Parts: sequence; structure tokens; C-alpha cells
Amino acid sequence: MDYEYSFLHIQLPLDRLAGQLTEPSREEFAGLFPQLLDAYLLAIRQHLPTHKGGGWEVISHDFLRLSQFLVLTLLLRRPQPNMSQSA
Repeated sequence: MDYEYSFLHIQLPLDRLAGQLTEPSREEFAGLFPQLLDAYLLAIRQHLPTHKGGGWEVISHDFLRLSQFLVLTLLLRRPQPNMSQSA
């Protein structure tokens, strides 16, 4: 089966979730992670069904902390429509 692939990037500002933490330490960030994960799961449930027509499955992910943001990148795939022509 052939697949097509896509990326979906979701970013959340840490300051919105961290309250008054301007530069969270590793320990403070670890404490925030469950809350961040809940927010990401909500965002994924909202965006995945409509991303480029839907039908995607997540096959890989990566988190990147970039300044005051946490960026989640998802690698997605879905079966490609059968393009073979009948003879």
C-alpha cells in the first residue's frame, strides 16, 4: 500500500500555561508537562480530522522548546488513493 505523508505543527505559548513563570526551570517545566500534554491532545483532536481532508494517522512526533513556546510536530500518513487505471 502506498501512503502520502504530511506534517502538522502545533505550538502553545508556555507563558499562557505557566502563569507567572517567565523562564521555567527544568523542574518547573516538568511539572507543567501534564498540563501541556492535555492542551496538545485537545489541539490534536481538533486539527487532525480536518487536516488536508482528514484520514490521517500519527506515526511519529517530536517536541521542541523554543523560547516561550513548546512546539509539537507530528508526522502523519494516510493511504494514497489507488491511482491505477483499468486496462
